Amino acid sequence: MRGLEVIIAIIVVIGILVSIFVYLNLDAETDIDGITFNIPIDYGLSDSGENENSFYKRYTDEFGAIIQIYVYKTKSLEEVLSDFRSTESQKNGWNIDQNISFGNYSGVQVNWRGSPYFFIFEKDGRTVAIHAGGESLSSGGGFVSDMERILK
Repeated sequence: MRGLEVIIAIIVVIGILVSIFVYLNLDAETDIDGITFNIPIDYGLSDSGENENSFYKRYTDEFGAIIQIYVYKTKSLEEVLSDFRSTESQKNGWNIDQNISFGNYSGVQVNWRGSPYFFIFEKDGRTVAIHAGGESLSSGGGFVSDMERILK
């Protein structure tokens, strides 16, 4: 019986530590083809890989919130934006909204059906697209605070 009590105590301590880390907004670093980003520790890697244009990682939390990061192999910022400017993309609800900056990074906000969806910018000489969706990563957050947290 003593062993079971020890195991329960360990599980409780781990749960408390995770709660404290989440409360303090602690993050873990992730690397995508040599470029580093911050991911909240309560997000787990759900998919990663590469296609002909990019390397990507997708993270989710237990509530269904999503972070997707694409690092393009050779496409320039303008080439990626031209994909969203295409007539077909516009018909499907995509539009380029405005230039925006987060910390040291300036780029473009791309909306889907009127809501912020991607921040597309250049980092370390490569074009990057980040999407954070679902419940906000930070209390009272939203698109701006989510991007600031990922890029801090």
